[in-house]
Amino acid sequence: MRIRLGDFRTDCSACDALCCTELTILNTNDLGQSKPAGKECPHLGANKRCTIYGERSLAGFSVCGQYDCLGAGPLTTQLFSGLKIDIENSALPQEKKSSLLNKWEAVRRKSFQDIQKTFAARQKRPAYCGQAKTLEQLIAESIEQFVYEVKSAGVKLNDAKSEFE
Repeated sequence: MRIRLGDFRTDCSACDALCCTELTILNTNDLGQSKPAGKECPHLGANKRCTIYGERSLAGFSVCGQYDCLGAGPLTTQLFSGLKIDIENSALPQEKKSSLLNKWEAVRRKSFQDIQKTFAARQKRPAYCGQAKTLEQLIAESIEQFVYEVKSAGVKLNDAKSEFE
């Protein structure tokens, strides 16, 4: 898997609303409430789009308009969507599917956070390489064991095949 920073940009239409679900938001003057990582924003619609987008500032959510994932959301969405489809479509018992999907959420959250940190660091210091882990290493660390577990459980990778094999 080869990923280049320039290949990804902030594009909410290519994302599963990860900033609205996977980030911890603390109650500040710019946000009227706190939200833990993994909990959806109360203004996130069923279509994974903001229901108050045009009025965010008026509703006390101006911090949302200031946030920039730097492309981490679209990249994470691309990497993990096929894997979720493969788990959901597998012939596994529902209990095992649920367990794998819960783990999928946790691995996706960690990957999103790691990718975002890497993108932010590269933006501040574009030439940094040295001792910092590559994006490929971060993704591999986050998902390698999980993908092995999914395959071992009997899930055939179809949609995720190009990303993980």
